[in-house]
Amino acid sequence: MDQTLEPKRGRVPAGAAVIRPELTEAIIAAARDELAEIGIARFSMDSLAKRAGVGKAAVYRRWPSRQALIASLVTDVGVGVGSSPDTGSLEGDLQAFFKAAITSMSSTFAVRVLPEIHCEMARDAGLEKMVNESVREPRRANVIALLRRAQKRGELPANLDDEFAVDMITAPLYWRLTIARRSATPKYSRQLVAATIAALQVSIR
Repeated sequence: MDQTLEPKRGRVPAGAAVIRPELTEAIIAAARDELAEIGIARFSMDSLAKRAGVGKAAVYRRWPSRQALIASLVTDVGVGVGSSPDTGSLEGDLQAFFKAAITSMSSTFAVRVLPEIHCEMARDAGLEKMVNESVREPRRANVIALLRRAQKRGELPANLDDEFAVDMITAPLYWRLTIARRSATPKYSRQLVAATIAALQVSIR
């Protein structure tokens, strides 16, 4: 779990509360369950504290706001969460990338919560900003790194249209798993890799 949205830990002042990692993980688990069960509209720091069996102060010490907490919950869910390994080929990199994304996005939490979070982001500028900074930008960087490796190997044109290429890699799988709510079979994954490579070959500025 990415802890970048928690307060930075330095020297603890005398008398200050200590952030216990095991309690943080327990609160995160409770938050995931709560969000998946009641939905984002009813989710609150109060309801989370009650479910986790802690005081609200314990929650706010870790996340300064409801938006920060929600953003932190999705840092390890979705397309492009982690950088794909350098397999030596664009095809291999895409296979690894899609495999990791399918695993991440097939969880009950992802299926139930991701669509709601995107709807909430359209209404909540603070949440949108936090998700963009902590989730979207790092994931975009992972995709760009994959593309740059392929360019260095000569597998993709040097004048690649990055924005179009990122959309081609991330959007189809997100649509199938999150919006259409259909599984990504091995056949689908193979077709997606082949179609993505073909599209990237002509993705030029």
